[in-house]
Order: sequence, then structure tokens, then C-alpha cells
Amino acid sequence: MNISVIIPVYNAAAYIEKAVTSALFLAEVKEVVLVNDGSTDDSLAILKKLQESDARIKIYHHEKNANKGRSASRNLALQKATMPFIAFL
Repeated sequence: MNISVIIPVYNAAAYIEKAVTSALFLAEVKEVVLVNDGSTDDSLAILKKLQESDARIKIYHHEKNANKGRSASRNLALQKATMPFIAFL
């Protein structure tokens, strides 16, 4: 089973590293699709650091780094996901 884990990210610096690492712990997770939803904290820096350590981590943004909310972020991630099964975190 191949799974894409989708995580919308908005000002989640305190929690995002633990969330991503826990998702990557499972062998079935072939990619973690993160959509930075216009975060104003250190979330993006943390995501980039995580991406450097694992090629399964994919980071996307809305046009002009806008904040569009969870639904739009999930929809963007669904468009980018490549695995046949999806899990939302």
C-alpha cells in the first residue's frame, strides 16, 4: 500500500516536525505533501530543513504565498499527491 500524507501548515512551528516525522515512520507512507498556507512563523524554515533530510517530503505554496485556509490547502495537496491512497493529518 502506498500512501500520500497531506498536511496543511499554518503557523505550526511548534508541532510540524513531530507530525512529519511520525508520518514518515510508517513504511507505507511514500510521500508527505505539505502546503505552507502563508505561515508567518518559522514553519517554512523547519519544513525546508526536514525536506533536506528526506526526499519523500514535498512542499507547496499557494500563489503569492497567500493564506487561503485549510480547505484550499488540502485541495492543492490533493492535486499534487501521487500515491493511490491519501491520509489527512
